[in-house]
Amino acid sequence: MARNAVAQLLLVGAALFSTTAAAVSQQKDWLVRKQDAKTRLVKTASGLKLTNGLVERTFATQPGGYFCTTDLRRGDRSFFRALAPEANVTLNGQPFNIGGCLGQPDNRYEFWYAERWPLSKDPAAFAYRNYSLTKPSKSFEWRARSGAPSVPWPPKGLRLTVEFAHASLQNVRVFIHYEMYDNIPAYRKLVSIRNDGTDTVTVSSLIVELFRAQNFAPQRITALAERWQNAPVPNDQQVRPVPDSLLRESPQYWYPDPSYDQCCDDTQLHVPYTAYTFLVAGYVGDVRFGGPTGPGWALACVEINQ
Repeated sequence: MARNAVAQLLLVGAALFSTTAAAVSQQKDWLVRKQDAKTRLVKTASGLKLTNGLVERTFATQPGGYFCTTDLRRGDRSFFRALAPEANVTLNGQPFNIGGCLGQPDNRYEFWYAERWPLSKDPAAFAYRNYSLTKPSKSFEWRARSGAPSVPWPPKGLRLTVEFAHASLQNVRVFIHYEMYDNIPAYRKLVSIRNDGTDTVTVSSLIVELFRAQNFAPQRITALAERWQNAPVPNDQQVRPVPDSLLRESPQYWYPDPSYDQCCDDTQLHVPYTAYTFLVAGYVGDVRFGGPTGPGWALACVEINQ
């Protein structure tokens, strides 16, 4: 009888512990409990940090020089692995990196050590000029339907706009826009190009996002493409699946990183998906943009799960 009583007490204790752990977990779950996660821009010793408490993207900056992402994290988990340009564009047949930093050794793209590798400007890239803060944009009209609760549109948050320029194209400015929203672990990234001169500038490719991630990132980062003014709905995904892409996503966003595993021959230790750690999203030469699909392409939403 005493033995049975002890067993019952242990089971109850385990149930209480499990319930308490679940309750603590749910308190931190943004889908279960509304978070007070307001978006803000924080100045750091090395640059800027755009954060809402649920997700944050950190940048190293030097006015007139470099601007590059040095961290992307959800809570205490970092998804950042190595440096990459902020974007890439081909103007009049010549490709240009937009922003980015030099400093990470070519054979050390598996890990990032900020304290070991001082950053410097890429002399061939569009250089960072300045930044501004505004409210998020409304890329299309939307209103609640079918009894859905009314919510602000566009969503509340902040838009960080970063301006870049190049000495060889004095009348051209490239702007990268990062939109982060309150109370959700997601952000939106867009690229716009302005020509203040009279000469024609042809854009033949545009890569909106280049991000070297940790090998677990493809299963925890969701990327969505937005095609403006696309019928029947703005976010219609009427594109063919990519048979050889990771997770068969459509279109393909994750690619093998040619700089991955250069420090040592340990590829046999990695499961196959870990090779796909390079997030690349945008238009290249074999993809048309403009016309009936609208003025361009945007990385509409990057949702990050722990």
